[in-house]
Amino acid sequence: MQNLTLNVPKPLYIKKKATKSKAFHEAEKLSQSQVDEAFAASVKTTKNIYTFNYEGKMREVYLLEKSAAIDNGITKISEPHAPSGIALSSIEKTLIECVIKPNYAGGTQEVMAAFHAAKDRLKVLRMMQLVEKGGYSLPYGKNILFYMDRTGYTEQQKDLVRQRLTPETKQLNSYLEKSMRNPAFDANIGIYYPKGL
Repeated sequence: MQNLTLNVPKPLYIKKKATKSKAFHEAEKLSQSQVDEAFAASVKTTKNIYTFNYEGKMREVYLLEKSAAIDNGITKISEPHAPSGIALSSIEKTLIECVIKPNYAGGTQEVMAAFHAAKDRLKVLRMMQLVEKGGYSLPYGKNILFYMDRTGYTEQQKDLVRQRLTPETKQLNSYLEKSMRNPAFDANIGIYYPKGL
């Protein structure tokens, strides 16, 4: 819906509200070893997968669970077949979700393409406010900065991200995705990324 990819996505991803609200809070003092451990873990995927036939082709729907407490960046659009409307992520929220779970977005290359496609429409300050309100403990701001750096955003736009990084986050190295083998390292940002990206 946000025209961030030229590919026709085969699986569909839908988020449902969790029955219990997840506790989102920023870690008081996140250590580098905790970040390393979090990104060394295997990528998790949902087992809630449903299929349906659409125009003679089988399609998959992945039902993802979201926090019951965090709806920032979600708006409702009117739709004749859905009287209560359809919830839709803003461009900023969509890109944050892609940064956090690149495996659901088609991988880091697709996330890179999405950042490039969003360049003229993305409200960087709004995106960073959503990151702050989300209370993510991992340093995803550096991931956002990496994608912006590689897709030609201005220094002024990148400075909006740098200014929102906490002093603790600035000291930590991040990872563009989980379970990378022999990644390259961007020392200017402080992030490991897949070689060749």
